[in-house]
Amino acid sequence: MSSTFRGAILIYIFINIAISKPASAESENSALDPMPVAIAGSVTHVLRSEKINETFKIDVALPNSYGVGERKYPVVYVTDGGGNFPIVVGNLRMLSLGFEMPDVIVVGIGYNTADIPRILAIRTRDLTPTIDEAYTQQARKSPMFPLPDDVTPGGADDFVHFINLEIKPFINKNYRTDPGNETLLGYSLGGLFGLHVLFNHTDSFDKYIIGSPSIWWDNTVSFSYEAEYAENNKDLAKKVFISSGGLEEDPEGDSRMVTNMIKMFTRLNSRLYPGLVLDHYVFAGETHMSGMGTAFNRGLRFVFKDEMPKPPSAE
Repeated sequence: MSSTFRGAILIYIFINIAISKPASAESENSALDPMPVAIAGSVTHVLRSEKINETFKIDVALPNSYGVGERKYPVVYVTDGGGNFPIVVGNLRMLSLGFEMPDVIVVGIGYNTADIPRILAIRTRDLTPTIDEAYTQQARKSPMFPLPDDVTPGGADDFVHFINLEIKPFINKNYRTDPGNETLLGYSLGGLFGLHVLFNHTDSFDKYIIGSPSIWWDNTVSFSYEAEYAENNKDLAKKVFISSGGLEEDPEGDSRMVTNMIKMFTRLNSRLYPGLVLDHYVFAGETHMSGMGTAFNRGLRFVFKDEMPKPPSAE
C-alpha cells in the first residue's frame, strides 16, 4: 500500500475518533462558558472486557418513539463508535423523518479514552482478523502514530465474542430490543471486520453494512474466508450491502479498494445463495473520507428496505 493512501487512512481515523471523549468526563463550566454538545436521546455506558483487557464506551441512541408503548426495536451495532455513532444517528433520524427508515436503536462501540494514538492502535487490534506482518512492521515504524509493541493485530475473534457475549446481552437486558433483527455496520477496518464476522461468525448478525472494507489486509485474506465459507455452506441467508468510493482506488500501491470490493460482490453474487439479499455500490466522486455518510445512508436503506414505515394517510 502506498504511503499516500496510508496517510489518507490515518487522517480518516484521526477525524473519526477525535471527537470521542472518555465517558467519565464531566463539565463544570459556567453558563457563560462553552459546553460540550450531547446527542439528544442518547446515553453512554462503560463495559470492560477482561479477556481483551480493555474498557469500552458503549453509546446508545433511542428512537423518538421509544417512550410510547412496549414495542421492541431492531438494533444497529456500529464499530468505531467514537466517530461513526453520531454520523449514523444523525442520518437515521433524518431518514426516519422521511419514512425511509424504521425506528431502530443504535449502539456505538468505542473506547473509553481520549488518547488518539492509543485508539489508533487498539482499533487495529480489534478490527483485524489476522496479523499482517508487512503492515505491522511498517506501522511500528510510523513517524506519526507508531503501533506500540504491546499491541498486536489479529484480535477480531476476541472482539466479536465480546460483542456477542457481553455487549448484546447487556443491551438486550436494559433496552427493548428485537434480538432477531441485528445489524453490524463497519467502515474501513470496520468493513474488514464485518466481512470476517460474515464468513466466520455468520449468525452473529442478520444484516451487514460493509463500507469501504480494507480487503487488502494480509494479502486479501478475506477472499480465503469467503471461499472456505462457500465450500462448506449452501446458503448465506443474510442482507449484505458493500460499497466503496469511486476515488478510493490506489494507483500507486496494492490496496485496490474499488477493485477488491467489486470482486467480493461478484464472488458472493456468483454463489447463488437462495437466502442472500445482496447489493453493492461505487459512489462516484467520493473518497475514503467523504464516502462514510453516503455509504451508511445507502446501506441502511437497503438492508431495511422491506421494513420501511408507511407515511400517514392524507385522508
